[in-house]
Amino acid sequence: MITKNKMLFYFPKSIENTIRTYLMNKESINIETLIQKYLYVIHLLYSGRSNFYTYNENGLKLNMKKLKDILGVDNSVIASIMNDMIEWEMIIIVSSYLPQKYSTSYKLHPSLEIMGMNRNKVVALRNNSFITKLIRKEEYRIENMSVIEKYQYDILMNSISLSPIGIDYLSHKYPKLKNALANYPNEINTDGIDFAIYREDLILFGILFKEYFITRPHEENRLYNNLCSLKKGYRQFILMDGKPILNSDISNSQVVYGMFLIKEHLVKKIGNDKELPRDFLHFEKKVLKGKFYEYLGKKAGVIITQANRKDFKQVFFKHVWYGETPLKKNKLYKAFEKCFPNATKIIEQIKTKGYNLFPIKLQKLEASMMIDVVGNKLIEKGVKFLTIHDSFVVNSKRDVGIVKKTIKEAFIDKYGASPSIATEAKKEKVYGIWKPTYLYKYYSFAQFSALRIPKTESLTWQQFKKRESSRPLERDFNEAKYVINFSR
Repeated sequence: MITKNKMLFYFPKSIENTIRTYLMNKESINIETLIQKYLYVIHLLYSGRSNFYTYNENGLKLNMKKLKDILGVDNSVIASIMNDMIEWEMIIIVSSYLPQKYSTSYKLHPSLEIMGMNRNKVVALRNNSFITKLIRKEEYRIENMSVIEKYQYDILMNSISLSPIGIDYLSHKYPKLKNALANYPNEINTDGIDFAIYREDLILFGILFKEYFITRPHEENRLYNNLCSLKKGYRQFILMDGKPILNSDISNSQVVYGMFLIKEHLVKKIGNDKELPRDFLHFEKKVLKGKFYEYLGKKAGVIITQANRKDFKQVFFKHVWYGETPLKKNKLYKAFEKCFPNATKIIEQIKTKGYNLFPIKLQKLEASMMIDVVGNKLIEKGVKFLTIHDSFVVNSKRDVGIVKKTIKEAFIDKYGASPSIATEAKKEKVYGIWKPTYLYKYYSFAQFSALRIPKTESLTWQQFKKRESSRPLERDFNEAKYVINFSR
């Protein structure tokens, strides 16, 4: 987010003085300019944390060549910055650089992971500072957006807001902001209010302060915006032109694209699409009907429920769909291989040149279909929408119908068949299911982050707030008992 000669960084307020002290002890020159460069690295990693699953498992890859170009330093300085921050226990290395393959992956040090972050306006100290470069780069990117990027960026800026229930949620979680939030949707003034933003709320605050982003790294890539990184449970807080959003997506979407890619390989191998193997036709039928996960789960001895569906999908993608083929000993892989041997062989063949080649191909197919074909057709039809990877967000049942029809027509035109399309609908006065985890007022962020609370019931925010307004609750935390205070 940029304003004149300032740029918004996220980092713990206390860390700036800590870095300053370390640099003074090193007798560094141009300390104030150098501090900003250290803070930028923390900001990058903190912003990267908003993609929870990728960051938690793999950290964030930082391309040192690009980073030193942005910071305007040489190899020795960028190496010194990264080594200092490792020594000072601000960052850690998750995986090391692999020539021609991977950049080094980093995470914030656990001591920083448990901290909330402050919104800090960093001022360009001189005309040719790296802050100025970042501002110019962002301005250039906005000016040169593609048609679909510009279309969605305008919708974000002019149509997206938080619902009253979302403001109520933030007011209870961040009591220092209660008076400031009372002015919403007018401009929120937090000057002079010392508050830290916790990890799961970063994107929510971005929407609150209209700090929107939209980017498509390459024309074959997905399009990323604020909603892509927003926790699914928070979508009920989002309004488009004052109305709750409706989200439509393809059931088993990544499996759908994989199935069509596998079919393409089989047709080339056989020479026609009339003699496809029976096991593949069975696979195609289950995928297009949106019942693939349930079927495979049953064959693997797992009954798919709403509670375990997400975990099942993660295991499937890790060990079957996206994983390296040596993992075939996994129970789920064996079930898939037994049910669909021809699909398994095609996947293994594609992965022989690199196990990540298969998911890369699928994401390109998805981006081409959903962004370049369906997205552009929806623009022509005048539908106001945002994309969340393979799904479309609109604000009316009429537009949901147009989205579904457009997706089906696009698939039939390209593949000769259409997948099942699901709609995550919310009634205007019902704001969905809450995990109590999000609502705890806790003694420390470390304790809160470590909690693993099973979903036992479904409650609206109002119901939960009423029931738990003053009741304490005990949960396990690192083999010790902590009392979580619910007082409001």
